Amino acid sequence: MPVLLAATGGSDRHALAIDHQLRPLFSFFQAHTLPIGVYATDRDFENNRVSSDALRARIALAVERAVPVLRQRSQRPVAAAAVELASAHALNKIPSFHAPVQRRTSVGRRHRLLRIERLTRRGGHAAGS
Repeated sequence: MPVLLAATGGSDRHALAIDHQLRPLFSFFQAHTLPIGVYATDRDFENNRVSSDALRARIALAVERAVPVLRQRSQRPVAAAAVELASAHALNKIPSFHAPVQRRTSVGRRHRLLRIERLTRRGGHAAGS
């Protein structure tokens, strides 16, 4: 499902939070983020409503660019999406959040243990790690 990233902040200095914080986070969860995001500040709102013409234009542009992606995805058969998800799961491409980690190990050692575990799950070997 496509995701339109939007955020608000206290000043324009935080506008890059969408590209430097939110986009990598959503990518980690394998979300399809749209290439344009919408950022607004307190000045763009009045009585909890959009009062800035510039913000309205950014929202309109984001929606304009999102519509073709949504139309394309809605024409995609549900069965194909289910097969894609099942094959990704079968190939262990879906991240596991329950990787066993020994307590009281250094960060480097913990990283090596997780890497070895991932490689052995894939059928690879951990030589040289």
